[in-house]
Amino acid sequence: MAQLKSEMSRSIETGSIPASGKDIEIEATERERKAIAKRMGIISLESLKGKIILSYNRKDHTVEAEGRFAAKLTQECVVTLEPVPTEIKRGEIFALFAPAAVVAKLGAGSEEPDDELPEPINKDGTIDVGELMLQHLALAIDPYPRKPGAVFKPPKLAPVAKVHPFAKLKKLKDAPKKK
Repeated sequence: MAQLKSEMSRSIETGSIPASGKDIEIEATERERKAIAKRMGIISLESLKGKIILSYNRKDHTVEAEGRFAAKLTQECVVTLEPVPTEIKRGEIFALFAPAAVVAKLGAGSEEPDDELPEPINKDGTIDVGELMLQHLALAIDPYPRKPGAVFKPPKLAPVAKVHPFAKLKKLKDAPKKK
């Protein structure tokens, strides 16, 4: 299966991660921010940057990714449809990556939910920390942003005449019979 291209791809070769770990700083470019905003269904993404620390375990060939990110974005209010500026100051990132064969073996017959399993390392031995940050950003965005003070008021509907379910049958019964 072909991998999808991320709007902010930052591939890291797992074999290049030293025993002491590797710090990766990521900042989205203007072009990436526009594509990310479209993907996330938001008005705009003014900034997105973060730091991820990678630790490679040579014994079981797993990679632990842990970090933080910050973002400034503008969403649409679900009540007024006006722009709502939003700031995520300390978004958290955490993931465990393992070779795809190990993930498949762990998942086969496992009663663990898929979100408990490690993420598979790509066939070429890389992980995409940019995409990892985008996935965590998507989870941090408020799905129902409201402008301060915005209150939903349902529209007043005209009263509906109550119709008895057998009204039509009664009309047929009461109608004069034709000979």
